[in-house]
Amino acid sequence: MFVERTAETGRMRHFDAFVCYTAADEQFVYHEMIANLENVHGLTLCVKERDTVGGGAKYEDMAKIIKTR
Repeated sequence: MFVERTAETGRMRHFDAFVCYTAADEQFVYHEMIANLENVHGLTLCVKERDTVGGGAKYEDMAKIIKTR
């Protein structure tokens, strides 16, 4: 479990996993992974476009999230 500020509120939020994927896998992530792991199994996933705060350097932000988890 790790903590990251969310894009919606800027508040700290706990996540069970960070999902790293390419644009080719985006449909699978949103329609299969999130639907199954979050909605059925109750896990909380950190998905870059949905849950991270913008404004920083893309790769630095991802490295920080991975390092702190």
